[in-house]
Amino acid sequence: MRKEYSNQQQTQIFMKKTTLFSLLAVLFLFVCGNVRADDELFYTLNAVKGSHNAYANYADVTVGDMTWNAPGNQSLDGGIWRIGGKSLDGVDRYITAKTPMASAICRVVFNHNGVSRNTITINSLTLTVASDAEFETILDQVQLTPTIEVGTAGSVEFVPDAGFGTEWPTDAYYKFAINVTSTTTTNGGLDMTSIEFYAPLGDVVVAKPVITPNGGTFVEAQEVTITSEGNTIYYTLDGTDPTDASTQYTAPFTLSSTCTVKAIAYNDDDNASSIASAEFKFLSAITSIAELCAAATETREPALVEFNNWICTGVAGANAYFTDGRNGVLLYQSGHGFEQGDVLTGTAQITLTLYNECAEIIGLTATTAGVTVTKGEGAIPLTVAISDLEKNMQGNLITLEGVTYNAAAGVFVDDDDNEIIPYNRFITLPTLVDGKTYNATGVAIWYKAKQKWEIAPRTEEEFQLLTSLILPESSWIVESQVVDLGGEVNAQFVTNSDGAVTYSSSDETVATIDAEGNITLVGQGTTTITAYVAESETYLADSRSFTLTVKEAGYETAVFAFSDEDIQGQGESGAKGVGFTAMRDDLVTLTTNNAYGNSTYIQIYGSKYETVGEGDEAEKVLSEPSYVQLAVPEDYAIVKVVLNTTSDYTQTWEDQLGVEPEIEGTVVTWEDKVNLLNTVTLTNKETKQARIKTISVTYINSDVITAISTPNVAKEDAAIYNLAGQRLQKMQKGINIVGGKVVLK
Repeated sequence: MRKEYSNQQQTQIFMKKTTLFSLLAVLFLFVCGNVRADDELFYTLNAVKGSHNAYANYADVTVGDMTWNAPGNQSLDGGIWRIGGKSLDGVDRYITAKTPMASAICRVVFNHNGVSRNTITINSLTLTVASDAEFETILDQVQLTPTIEVGTAGSVEFVPDAGFGTEWPTDAYYKFAINVTSTTTTNGGLDMTSIEFYAPLGDVVVAKPVITPNGGTFVEAQEVTITSEGNTIYYTLDGTDPTDASTQYTAPFTLSSTCTVKAIAYNDDDNASSIASAEFKFLSAITSIAELCAAATETREPALVEFNNWICTGVAGANAYFTDGRNGVLLYQSGHGFEQGDVLTGTAQITLTLYNECAEIIGLTATTAGVTVTKGEGAIPLTVAISDLEKNMQGNLITLEGVTYNAAAGVFVDDDDNEIIPYNRFITLPTLVDGKTYNATGVAIWYKAKQKWEIAPRTEEEFQLLTSLILPESSWIVESQVVDLGGEVNAQFVTNSDGAVTYSSSDETVATIDAEGNITLVGQGTTTITAYVAESETYLADSRSFTLTVKEAGYETAVFAFSDEDIQGQGESGAKGVGFTAMRDDLVTLTTNNAYGNSTYIQIYGSKYETVGEGDEAEKVLSEPSYVQLAVPEDYAIVKVVLNTTSDYTQTWEDQLGVEPEIEGTVVTWEDKVNLLNTVTLTNKETKQARIKTISVTYINSDVITAISTPNVAKEDAAIYNLAGQRLQKMQKGINIVGGKVVLK
């Protein structure tokens, strides 16, 4: 029985409660320095110096009885964790306890040194208290929206929710979420110094009841027990707070339907505990994809699904599509193990959510317990109109009859001007003819961004051209697509169509083609030769092309692109002074000095200079050149080098003979058929870096040099060099460079 109190006792109790409530309310408004009279500091988590790995580094930190998984977005000297990051939009950063406290906690104080930059906004601080380390069963959650200024130290206090009780239990786990927004690329965050945990003074009078299991999602009925040693327990199942007038707990009971269990305990002195709460959710089997789609929400929720002969309509990596004959759904699960045509039966629990406004399931694989997978002949296409498609049909196999392809818009269009996009989810799309009508079969996929449907064929035959005309068989017969200037091209276009044929060259400075298909070479370069076949009474229109490269006799060109897999060993990012070598056709060697590379460019550092002399005679002398060096074997000579850089800042380059290249915007061109060097060293004379995306090297076999018109006799005092740029005492047999001229001996 409850104690009866006199009016005077009731008034005293009311005054005590009112005073305590007022004190708690006042203290809640003050910072951490204000100490409550009814609690004491139990435990402090101090920030410690650790490693720094922006955005992603989480390091276990053990202090006292707690191990925390704390964000090391930036760990600073002086005991500060900078919690945040750059280019964030409403992102939560977490500090998570991995072991429970050893004492009940009545309040928590978060201490900080303010925000590090004014481009960072702290939207909220949330303290979540859970009964398990996975934070699936939340006991309490307190969210605050503090005003935190740049560089201003302060504290934020968390206290238990009024509906929860007077303290958090000893077996609770704790997680802080700091919601950060940064609309710039400036790094910054909330500078945390410590987190303080306060325990209530004295022993807890009445132990809070323990509900086992403590809620969760279930498929089968659950036996529930409630314990609070030495106390009388009362509980409710309708979510209302229990009192001593509620149902008294005397023995375990069974639950088989969704409800919230709440329990309270009273001791012999009629003192009450805080209220324990556990949510039980029992899943009912979903028996159709339409029902599944109707149940999907933006959040991920568990679902029990009965697979009634679901058929896999298509697979693309982690994506698999299924239909039950009328509706469809997308599965997103890496390593799912499904193949097109698989038939699913059985019952299993999966995760259900919405993605791009359509239902998506997660967590299903071909080996999921309760699911049987058999091989079938595949789904039967559902013949529909574009306007009939609904979002619960994504993943279904559909057929659209009599849709016309619009090449300009890249869509199929029906008679009512509804559009659907041919989509290469599973195969490379077949060639579609503009203005022609098709019967199109494929998997229906909703394209949220364009608010349009896509249809993805699994084979080329699923897009059937509806016409009495025949697509002709046409091709080029080309002897060689690389020819020497001055030679001829042996190329013939053949087709079984009786339509008129016309020809074109994309670059007539390289080659032209006449009405009969005869090709005339004009200059060095690359062009595309195309034959067009007009539509006839029997055949559709058609076109075929090939690429023609024209080069000067004896000349070859090697192009280095720095995302090219041919280039190996591009150095270590950030390692200044690393040289690396790349080969192309075992002919040209590329070496760089004071550089490092990545997948898109090599970065050539700026050269260094030192001052020599004093006063008016002082001059800057190149001390550490940064260069790109290209070499070919001794029986070859380089005649042209083109550097394609990433920006058009001022550039100054020269080769080892002092010859400067032509520079136009981002293109640096060194071309000197007179010097004929087999090694070219281009030095970046600027003190700023140069980033090079591609290097093109044109070289020639020395054996074909026959048209050099230079004197064979040089002045006696003229400097003599070989092709490598090395100075010689006298001319050697072969090619020499004398006075800047090529001399053959």
